[in-house]
Amino acid sequence: MARVDDPFIVFGVPGVLLLLGIWISYRAVNIMRFADFLIGVEAEMYKVTWPTRVELVRSSMVVMVVIFFLATVLASYDLFWRVLLSFIGVVS
Repeated sequence: MARVDDPFIVFGVPGVLLLLGIWISYRAVNIMRFADFLIGVEAEMYKVTWPTRVELVRSSMVVMVVIFFLATVLASYDLFWRVLLSFIGVVS
């Protein structure tokens, strides 16, 4: 059984995984269809209109309020069903 302080485990396995990941990434980018897709994505990203800081903050606040509201609604439903089911004796 290999020990955790074995140098092969500490350096060899991550190194092999790194080289494997680099090789797979290189091969994937050099596939013509995938390379054309990446070129198309880059072209579309130049067309994106990014929001201003004020729009970003406002949109983020809306998302956080909606998430808090939905969490409150789900907690209320959970509490309601827990009380109801314990009242009728289904759950103790």
